[in-house]
Amino acid sequence: GKSSFRMYEAIKMQSIPVYIYDDKWLPYSMHIDWEEMAILVHESEIGALPDLIASCTVGQAKSMIEYAKNVYKEYFTMQGVCEYIHSAIQRCYIARA
Repeated sequence: GKSSFRMYEAIKMQSIPVYIYDDKWLPYSMHIDWEEMAILVHESEIGALPDLIASCTVGQAKSMIEYAKNVYKEYFTMQGVCEYIHSAIQRCYIARA
């Protein structure tokens, strides 16, 4: 698939995921700023990956992990997913009324 379960495991384990892509596809992209919690690299720029990782400061890493914790709770837990679906259904229902 276009995304890997390993990314979500990394987020849950409070690590910073590295996403190497040829065709970027990330879930909830309209709601989540993935660059705030992951290192995103196009496959053509993979040679820059070591420098990207090395340039990440401790403060940036902590900020990314904190943002990811909130995103995980909101979008990737059972409760978060159910609340998102419920909200989406409500929006559709209201739009049709």
